[in-house]
Amino acid sequence: PSAARTIAYRTNPGMHSLQVAAPGYVSQRKDVKLSERQAATVTIALLTALAAWIDWGAFFRRLEQGRWDLFAVAVLLVVLAILIGALRWHVFLTASDVQVTFPQTLRAYGIGMFANNFLPTGFGGDAARALVIAPAAPSTGRAVASVFVDRVTALACLVLFAWFAVAVEPDSVPGSLIGLLA
Repeated sequence: PSAARTIAYRTNPGMHSLQVAAPGYVSQRKDVKLSERQAATVTIALLTALAAWIDWGAFFRRLEQGRWDLFAVAVLLVVLAILIGALRWHVFLTASDVQVTFPQTLRAYGIGMFANNFLPTGFGGDAARALVIAPAAPSTGRAVASVFVDRVTALACLVLFAWFAVAVEPDSVPGSLIGLLA
C-alpha cells in the first residue's frame, strides 16, 4: 500500500467503536466498546437529562407563536442547500477520478456536516468527509484535494454573492466590509 493509505479502519460488528491507526501502531489505552443495548441506554440517559433542562412551557409558547409556513420553507431551503453542496462536491470527486455514487457522496457530506456541528473545530467535518471518501479514491490526497477545492469554491461563491449584495444595496454594507471584499 502507498504511504497515503497508511490509515486502517476496523469496526467490530455489533459494537460501537472505530479504530483508526497507522500499521504497527500499538495503542497505550483500551478502547471503550459499547454493545447496542449499552449505546441505547447511554443515548436515552443523555436525552432524558437534556429534556429535564428544557423549559417545556416556554417551548410550547414559542411553538404556538411560530409561523409553520415559514418554518416549512426554511426546512426546504436547508435541504436544498445540502443537496446542492453535496452535488457540487460530487462533481469535484468525479473530476478527481473518485468512483462514488451520489448517495455515497451525500452520506459523506452529511457526516461532515454532523462533525462540523459537534466538533470544536472549523475543519473537523472536512477531515471526516475526506476520511469517509478516501477508501474509494485512488489516493487519500485526491479525497483531501476534492474537499479543499469544494471549500474554496464555496468561499468564492460567498464572495460573489456579497458583491451582488453590494451592487443591489450599497448603503447597507459597511465600507470596511467592502474593503475586505476587494
